[in-house]
Amino acid sequence: MRVRLKGINWSIKKLADGTSKTYWYAWKGGPRIDAEPGTPEFMRLYNEAVASYKKKSAETFSSLIDYFKDCSEYKDLGEKSKRAYDGYLKLIEAKFGSLPLGALEDKRVRGDFKEFRDSF
Repeated sequence: MRVRLKGINWSIKKLADGTSKTYWYAWKGGPRIDAEPGTPEFMRLYNEAVASYKKKSAETFSSLIDYFKDCSEYKDLGEKSKRAYDGYLKLIEAKFGSLPLGALEDKRVRGDFKEFRDSF
């Protein structure tokens, strides 16, 4: 029986010896699955990856970061710019990721953002 797994991503890389290898991932940007598709090991690793994936609440600052990464402004950036943005976005998410979106309406949070910015 064939099962279609949602979100599977793959990448073909050319190796130093000139051959090509396909790498499989649980989702885009997700963990690599080191098994051949269609095998029980592949299904086990896929299910473990999906089970360990933490859904982010749509009510937090992290959801805004995810929304930005899905926007064309971010997707149209060059690879070097994306790497620079990603570094800063990780720091921001670590500090403010769990902040409820409702807290953004409080004027006092602006001071927290400025203090964070000035720490660099």
